[in-house]
Amino acid sequence: MDQIRVELTDDEYSRVSGMSCEQAAVEICRIHFTRLDPHATFAAPSKGADLRVRKRDGSEADIEVKGTEAVGVAWAKLKVSSPQSHDLLKTGMALYRVTSIGNRAVTIFVMRHGVDFEMVPEPRWSVRPARSK
Repeated sequence: MDQIRVELTDDEYSRVSGMSCEQAAVEICRIHFTRLDPHATFAAPSKGADLRVRKRDGSEADIEVKGTEAVGVAWAKLKVSSPQSHDLLKTGMALYRVTSIGNRAVTIFVMRHGVDFEMVPEPRWSVRPARSK
């Protein structure tokens, strides 16, 4: 699993500070990819992905982005909620876990299914108001 330390500038920190944790995580990934390749652009991702990066050479990659305020990966809080994300991750899409959201220094953990993580199905129940009698 790769770990990438990202120190946000004052401007970048201001830009993400008003966002939700998930929105900030996606924006931090955009910042990271733009730093790697100033010519990188972002396109609409495939259904089940959060971000599609288009590099200068024309290659594209979808990624799943998950953010947390926790310092580490916070495995117990890390969930894949859609069948489309599940399928893309199983076929090789990378999962970028952005940690320490809300701080100037964040860490991005780059993970691959079958190497760095596995997915375990969990039952879920929806909740709705009780019927009145």
